[in-house]
Amino acid sequence: MCFDVSLLILGACTRAAAFSARRAGFVTACADLFADRDLAAVGSVQRIDPERYPDGLARAADDAPDGPWLYTGAIENHPDLIDRISASRPRPRPLWGNAGAVARAVRDPLSVAEVLRRAGLPCPEVRAGPERLPRDGTWLVKPLASAGGIGIEPLGPAFDENGPQRPSYYHQRLDGPSFAALFVGPRLVGVTRQEVGRPGAEFAYSGSIGPCPVMPRLREGLAALGATLVSAFGLAGLFGVDFLTRDDRPWPVEINPRYTASVEVLERALGRSLLAEHARAFDPSVPVPTPGLGSVYAGKRVLYALAPGRFPDRAGNHSIPCPAGKFPRVADVPWPGTWFAPGEPVMTVFARGASLESCRLRLDRKEAAWHKIVVS
Repeated sequence: MCFDVSLLILGACTRAAAFSARRAGFVTACADLFADRDLAAVGSVQRIDPERYPDGLARAADDAPDGPWLYTGAIENHPDLIDRISASRPRPRPLWGNAGAVARAVRDPLSVAEVLRRAGLPCPEVRAGPERLPRDGTWLVKPLASAGGIGIEPLGPAFDENGPQRPSYYHQRLDGPSFAALFVGPRLVGVTRQEVGRPGAEFAYSGSIGPCPVMPRLREGLAALGATLVSAFGLAGLFGVDFLTRDDRPWPVEINPRYTASVEVLERALGRSLLAEHARAFDPSVPVPTPGLGSVYAGKRVLYALAPGRFPDRAGNHSIPCPAGKFPRVADVPWPGTWFAPGEPVMTVFARGASLESCRLRLDRKEAAWHKIVVS
């Protein structure tokens, strides 16, 4: 199916949401920092110069066709921009997502912690300042405008000399595997295991695998968490909660009030159009495709550059853009000649499997094979 609706998608990287939208039957127009080759193959896209990001997205919105819009990461850190884009042009542009006031409130870690404590739900301790906190790594320094785990560091002995490099808060460190719960409104869609860390960035996001099994006590805790967040902050549509577990209870560490990295993984695994379900939360006339056959388990992994270099021409022979409406084998494919510095994301690989472990092993093999081609 295809709708006579042009959906504008804005963010640092819009490819995943655009592919979800195309699978749901929408025509897309996008603006982001990359304008990757595979994204350009399925719809119009405008690259925003990093020096003009994120404000340049507002200009791109002014130039885009009429229609609804949604944002991806990390526009939730710019609530004034969200409202400005929605109100721009001769007539307002409908936002299929959470408005600036909602994003501002739910991205306030002190406010979220207070809401969860009042509801009797577990939550790590957070502080606005570092006074009287130990410098032994048991607390983390987290940017208030965080994205993808970048900039998070342990609160250690060197902190008092260097201080935070940007506006930050302080978060009790919890050890253990990292998970992400995905909701559509108060309804839990599923849970993915998050792969975290790369050289030079201990907490950087590097991939997702799912759906993870959710035991009854954990499911009950996630249901209560989702209902509390929706009630307290007015969240609607897709949103994600990064969390760790203790005693089979979820301990949330971040709320992402928008389309998240887990969406395309769970769409592939479950056979559902979660983008359509999201859109219907804002426009009840949007039809939701009948669920198809899922892949049991699915995963993705971000490949990071190991050394300075350029994306080679020969890689294009292995990365033919995915047809609209299908799931890609690789994605976020750069244009030949694109320059990368060490530690920068290059592209994304995908895998499926009959178990979480087999899916992870397939991602390992794909990552190794693509490193030989493009990022060694």
